[in-house]
Amino acid sequence: MTTAGRRALGGAIALVAVVALAWATGLLDLLSWEGLRARRASLQAVVDAHPGASLLAYGAAYVLITASSLPVATPVTLLGAALFGFGRGLVVVSVAATAGSTLAAAASRWLFRDLVRARLARAVAVMDAGLARDGVGWLLAARLVPVMPFVVVNLVVGVSSVPLRTIAWTGLVGMLPGTAAYVWAGAALGEVREPRDLLSPSLWGALVALSVLPFVLRRVRDRWHARTRLDGTPSDPPR
Repeated sequence: MTTAGRRALGGAIALVAVVALAWATGLLDLLSWEGLRARRASLQAVVDAHPGASLLAYGAAYVLITASSLPVATPVTLLGAALFGFGRGLVVVSVAATAGSTLAAAASRWLFRDLVRARLARAVAVMDAGLARDGVGWLLAARLVPVMPFVVVNLVVGVSSVPLRTIAWTGLVGMLPGTAAYVWAGAALGEVREPRDLLSPSLWGALVALSVLPFVLRRVRDRWHARTRLDGTPSDPPR
């Protein structure tokens, strides 16, 4: 077996072990929306008693979840916003999501390069064409209005020649609008204590933002692409 093959096998075993451990210990059920909602009061008590340690623990868990591609990022984002509020929630989710997605890209580059190129050939081709046409702009657009699932973007950018620092900052900037909308929604949900709170302007404003944001970002992306084609000059290459 080649060195690349051994790395891929070792990485795959580690990933399967993490997912299996999460399933066997009931962590996936705990991190589901129902599980998180049922435990919110006890979690809030811990956060109130130990705000700094709770924020660090939440951030570390979020990094692990994102790097492992566990399908629970949305409920965990909403919970973090409900527990920490909009400001702290936005900072910790943005930083942790960026760190986790960059780690996933690094694992794809160093451990799963051949496997990703073989299994996700079509997505890799889309990425290669986008980078050739738009450079770093494609990475930003892929995060703003995903042209493929979030997890797939993490994997395919890892097998590109784009430096990890560029993957990190474009992820941070590109994911920020969507992250802000979800954190706003989570913070608004955190204020719901009784049925009449469901009519609060902040909650409905967050829901409207989540509904409208994809269309706004898609329009921005399309107009940027149209202007680039008219100018006939692609954006700067990744650095």
